[in-house]
Amino acid sequence: QIGSEKMLVPKLRFKEFKNNWNKIQLGKLGEFKNGISKSKKYFGHGNKLINLQDVFGKNCLENDEYSLVETTQKEIEEFSLKKRRCVIC
Repeated sequence: QIGSEKMLVPKLRFKEFKNNWNKIQLGKLGEFKNGISKSKKYFGHGNKLINLQDVFGKNCLENDEYSLVETTQKEIEEFSLKKRRCVIC
């Protein structure tokens, strides 16, 4: 702690990191999306969808452990998991 300002340094850290942490609002790091929200009639057929229920409490996801959902091409482009995207569950 320097004066009345608290240092933003974790107790355990990688040796490559030496500076304080920066506080940044999550919205400034990127765009947040809540996924596909559709009525029940669109589920059970269509394209593969990784749903929170599919991954909750699991360390990995097997090839056949996913949901299916009827989607438009726009939804596929907007919600597909791509390199450098982050999933938060």
